[in-house]
Amino acid sequence: MNTINFREVYKSEDLVIFHDANNEILKNVWLDKDISTEMLKSEMHKWMEEFNKYKPSFMLTDNTKGLILGLEIQKWIADFLFPTITDISAKKWAIIVGDEIFSAVSTEQMTDEKTGKSDDYKEAFFENDETAAIKWLLK
Repeated sequence: MNTINFREVYKSEDLVIFHDANNEILKNVWLDKDISTEMLKSEMHKWMEEFNKYKPSFMLTDNTKGLILGLEIQKWIADFLFPTITDISAKKWAIIVGDEIFSAVSTEQMTDEKTGKSDDYKEAFFENDETAAIKWLLK
């Protein structure tokens, strides 16, 4: 496996974003499961800024803290992210979920809402396993 070298590019109380230039990965880690809708939208705008800046082929999201996305915010995120990310560069998105079943289900529902994805775009879910997620991204 390629050497992974994440560099922190953004940090707040709720979100940390890392970039690995050699492997074209943009990684985000949700730090809290209790985020207001307004703050979540603000953080997603910041994530999109970083995405547009680096134009990664691969995305890695760590939601092991158990952020639960309500139906309205699921749709908003899907409409906000897609088709922009696949139009620009994204080929794969690995999402790491924790043991919290409602968080995992809400994250999967959000990705089901997407529109405009390209045929070669893929996503996969991993339970508490960043190593497996990175291996999948880079194969």
